[in-house]
Amino acid sequence: IDMKPSDDPVPQPSRGPDWVHPFVQVYATRDIGLGLRAIGLVPRGATVILFGGDHMTYREVLALPADMQDIPYQVEDDVFFGVRRREDIGPGERLNHSCMPNTGFVSEIRVVALSDIVPGAPLSLDYGTCYSVDEYRLTCRCGAPACRGTSTGDDWRSPTLQRRLGAYYQPYLQRKVRRT
Repeated sequence: IDMKPSDDPVPQPSRGPDWVHPFVQVYATRDIGLGLRAIGLVPRGATVILFGGDHMTYREVLALPADMQDIPYQVEDDVFFGVRRREDIGPGERLNHSCMPNTGFVSEIRVVALSDIVPGAPLSLDYGTCYSVDEYRLTCRCGAPACRGTSTGDDWRSPTLQRRLGAYYQPYLQRKVRRT
């Protein structure tokens, strides 16, 4: 992958509750702000992130500053997990969305590599694997051939997404799929 000057690494946060694989770093993307990329081979199945943070209700998420409301992710119908304070934003909170991700959840807080992630490759997660709130909506700019254009709180219902990433849904969404 060709690294452009706009892909320079950014200083790593000195705080934050997350554990992040040692071969993963925060960098400035060309068009969507900060992201994560591999700086060494991250093998398939390796733990990429162990998220730290707090559980909060949707109402508490909406009470966060507007620029932090997209950081917590959903772990139950009215329970979200994430950081409440700007100074606690760590590298893990820089994991961007892609409709063709290379990481996925294997527990409420653990994200693993879905395939070998080569040095220089951006890391991504399909946000459809961790949201079911009706109001959730993200305009996707991932550029993947199978890009949905928009990620919503209903994406988890897609049979195509279930076949491809169902094993990497948040556990509460896996239970919802089994019940439907």
